[in-house]
Amino acid sequence: MTQPSGSAETVLLIDDDPQSCIAVHAELSAAGYMVLTLPGKTVSTDAARVLSPSVVLLNSTLDGVDSLEICRSFRRSEHTRRLPLIMLTTKASESEAVRSLEAGADDHVVKPVHARELVARIRALLRRVGRIPILQTTLTVGDLVIDSQSRIARCGENLLNLTRTEFRVLELLASRQGSVVSRTELTAVLATSAHEADRAVNSCISALRLKLSGEKHSIQTVRGFGYRLAKLVHIA
Repeated sequence: MTQPSGSAETVLLIDDDPQSCIAVHAELSAAGYMVLTLPGKTVSTDAARVLSPSVVLLNSTLDGVDSLEICRSFRRSEHTRRLPLIMLTTKASESEAVRSLEAGADDHVVKPVHARELVARIRALLRRVGRIPILQTTLTVGDLVIDSQSRIARCGENLLNLTRTEFRVLELLASRQGSVVSRTELTAVLATSAHEADRAVNSCISALRLKLSGEKHSIQTVRGFGYRLAKLVHIA
């Protein structure tokens, strides 16, 4: 994924269909939006909070995942309850629209998506909500403190000198409180292209491990799944 220059609005696309993702990504990128994509199975309110999108596009048909429940979970969480969300539905029916809106969607668009209509609806929704940001909080895991507003991370008295992407990755790992974060989620945070994804994730994790060296936390690899932030029992 390529990030446009300037302060482009960010769109989080939750979709399992590669062809659909490619089409929507191309259309929105051409309109000046930065597009991040996640499959339904890896979506969480924590990931959405860290990614801080301006708007979410949620496909109503996901593989083995209830998209309406994803929508409801966004509305239950204090971090994402005000996040603008558009459901991409497959049926042009009143009942389909009602189900989406009752689950908490702000709007719905019938697929196949037409670029001009989608861009117009996104712009209209952002105007309507006044670009209300996702609520940011301070994360504390042991002596690790991450201030999302000031973008400062500390381990005890030690200030961590992190890049923007390193900060966002560490924030996502800390938000899971020791649970695993998938490589797919990390790829979305890094906003990199598909062919560079593995290298970008590996490079960022290596840099974070180096900067956490000697501290009371480490990033563990969970083979086949991803990574988690763990507290060390002993410091060498």
